[in-house]
Amino acid sequence: MRWQDSISFAYVLYSYFVDNESYEHGQDLAPYYQSIVPNLQKGQMFEVEYLTTNPQRSIIHLDKPIAK
Repeated sequence: MRWQDSISFAYVLYSYFVDNESYEHGQDLAPYYQSIVPNLQKGQMFEVEYLTTNPQRSIIHLDKPIAK
């Protein structure tokens, strides 16, 4: 996961694999994201939920980190 933080916006760019196919998506973060996910760091892994009928549609769960 890569993330960008600036005065005007913050977002995460995440990638995941489904059946050996790689997908990459970005997600804007709320302006108050640091109070929700205070320890968000580059390289963290999180649960990603996707549609089995269309794996390109996904949701990253920043409240569900995965231990490395």
